[in-house]
Amino acid sequence: VSIGDYAFARCIPAKDDLDDEFNSPYGLKQFQIGKNVESIGKSAFENLSALKKVTLPDGLESIGEGAFYKCEKLTNIKLPDSVTEIGGWAFSWCSSLSEVETPENLKTLGDCAFQGCTSLESIYLSDVVSHMANTVFKECGDDLSIICPEGSYAETYAKDNGIKVEND
Repeated sequence: VSIGDYAFARCIPAKDDLDDEFNSPYGLKQFQIGKNVESIGKSAFENLSALKKVTLPDGLESIGEGAFYKCEKLTNIKLPDSVTEIGGWAFSWCSSLSEVETPENLKTLGDCAFQGCTSLESIYLSDVVSHMANTVFKECGDDLSIICPEGSYAETYAKDNGIKVEND
């Protein structure tokens, strides 16, 4: 089961005065993805500027290109252990995103996956990561550090791209 391309992109409630714990006049505030979902499609939640919280299910394997692009109020994300791939621009311009919990099984991070995540100060990447585009953390700011095992691909990537490294 997957959430299709553009499924909830730019969704806003029909009433201007709608405001509760799940919705605002600017769209969804929180969303829980069902347990059978294995992939999130391209731009599925794009531009949901009010989205603060997303709960991802165990069994989710991939997050598509631009899936959460410009979800500016999203503050943290916990990726389940089953996620192996984050597509390009998946979390780009999520400017409030300060905490990302990544799984040990994550292998691939696409182009600009976290571009413009200016609140992101650190991210853990395991020694399983084997592909990262040079622009994954473009415009994230000087405070970003990658926490990773010594000698890992992530460590080499960080050093080659001028990102601080902390070995775990």
